[in-house]
Amino acid sequence: MIQIYHNPRCGKSRNALALLEASAKEYTIIKYLDNPPTVEELKSLLAKLNLKPIELIRQKEKIWI
Repeated sequence: MIQIYHNPRCGKSRNALALLEASAKEYTIIKYLDNPPTVEELKSLLAKLNLKPIELIRQKEKIWI
């Protein structure tokens, strides 16, 4: 089953969710701001996505600047 880590404030996240809603695929929504992933979950996601931690950061947020 597809899992989407969703942030309702994020346009890309809303667009991805809209695509899932339009598909016939089953999915679950994880609102990561309400239920943050554990360190182990983050490590697992990074490995599956073949990403570095910095690539998950929303660098356009005011808090980043």
